[in-house]
Amino acid sequence: MGDPHLVPRLVARARAGRLRIVGTGRNRVDMVHIANAVDAHLLAERALGGKSQTPNPKSQESQPGNRCHLIDDKGTAAPSAGSCNVIRDKTDPAQPADGQAYFITNGEPVVLWDWINDLLRALEIPPVTRHLPLGAAVAIGGVCEVLWSLLPFRGEPPMTRFVAKELATDHWFDLTAARRDLGYAPRVSMAEGTAELIASLRRTSAGSSP
Repeated sequence: MGDPHLVPRLVARARAGRLRIVGTGRNRVDMVHIANAVDAHLLAERALGGKSQTPNPKSQESQPGNRCHLIDDKGTAAPSAGSCNVIRDKTDPAQPADGQAYFITNGEPVVLWDWINDLLRALEIPPVTRHLPLGAAVAIGGVCEVLWSLLPFRGEPPMTRFVAKELATDHWFDLTAARRDLGYAPRVSMAEGTAELIASLRRTSAGSSP
């Protein structure tokens, strides 16, 4: 299942020739695959419980009502011991996770507009080449926000100040704390996640074709 929100909107605008590179186009961003995000939540839950031992999938499944610690990679309703990819928890009691905040990403920052254009090429859509300065995009976004709040326009504004800044600025993060305190390690790479996203977008496009 791919992203049903931001990416389809970008793709739709690119198809219509209405997408512009905001800013220089060299800003780097972090993303996260849903499986990696789930892993991080499960690891955080165990760290909050103060348990550093590795769960035994066989002993878990032998008890009624117990399930594998990690999601079943093979998508089966009742994971077997062989298919359960158990997270190896490495919580350090000397550094508890209680009350802490952690960045969770794939740990592979990408140049956003290079990634978007590679995605568009894979979908046989011409890449975006025209630029819009960040200052102009922010100003346009502010005007759109005012107009959409005062007038009965349908749909969402074509630009907002928040979206302008998200598309033009760096936002990538250090995973050191999550790796150290939770034992977090992304298991789905950017390449694998992007391939899944492309396949999902192709299926969606094929399903909507007349």
